[in-house]
Amino acid sequence: AGSLTEGLEHGRIATQADLSLKGPPEVFVVGDIAMITDSKTGEQLPQLGSVALQAGTHAGENISRLVKGEQTKPFEYRDKGTM
Repeated sequence: AGSLTEGLEHGRIATQADLSLKGPPEVFVVGDIAMITDSKTGEQLPQLGSVALQAGTHAGENISRLVKGEQTKPFEYRDKGTM
């Protein structure tokens, strides 16, 4: 993350709606380093395990789509609540 010159905000990397970088579309960012904006609220999602797990699964699905020559899909977080 430190080697990036664009998209780094407060030590996190801003992602596109599909969790990819703005530059190379084959690079995806998930986990604590990712600054993901909620498509419903427009706010940043918290650095929680549930967000990271869902984002990782979604990024994997988008990579599979790219390999097949298909379009990626935007990430939609499903808040299951916290304890």
